[in-house]
Amino acid sequence: MKKILLLMFVIASVSEAISSIEAIEQTYQNTQTFQAEFTQSTYVDLLEKTITRSGRIFYQRGGKLRIEYAGDKMTHYLSDGKRLWVLDPKAKEKDVYSLKDSGLPEEALKFLTELGQLRQYFNVSEKKGKTVLKPKKKSTYRSLDCIFGEDHYLKELTIHTASGNTSNYRFFNLQTDVKFPAKLFQP
Repeated sequence: MKKILLLMFVIASVSEAISSIEAIEQTYQNTQTFQAEFTQSTYVDLLEKTITRSGRIFYQRGGKLRIEYAGDKMTHYLSDGKRLWVLDPKAKEKDVYSLKDSGLPEEALKFLTELGQLRQYFNVSEKKGKTVLKPKKKSTYRSLDCIFGEDHYLKELTIHTASGNTSNYRFFNLQTDVKFPAKLFQP
């Protein structure tokens, strides 16, 4: 009897996790655009130091992405879905890469631009109230720990790299289906 109850609990838990992931994927598949503010805290293992930065993120379906860091290091990352620009507005410097040649792991790009297809690129599990994503292919990071809100949008993301660094992002002031000017995703 205990084995049957345990089995039923496991099946119910797996079913709930799949249902939750399906709802998250559906939410992002139905989202044309979003913008949010974020704070990032990265523990750099080699330096034994935590670096904190803040910024804004803009997303538009089709792989368009803009990440703007604030403060002294105002680096901006822009993508039109094919190219990645790394901008330093203060120094007025700009580097451009083909996304294929950018050095970013494919699943990292897909995570940022295609949250509607998580199960295609990640093994998904639930652990202590977090959705844990482990890349299906060998990667520079071990896992992504995600906390999604009741609205199924990402609220917190922790990236665990293979080198021992950990980056935590907290997203707030999320707005969806915002109309962006076309030039927002161009340098």
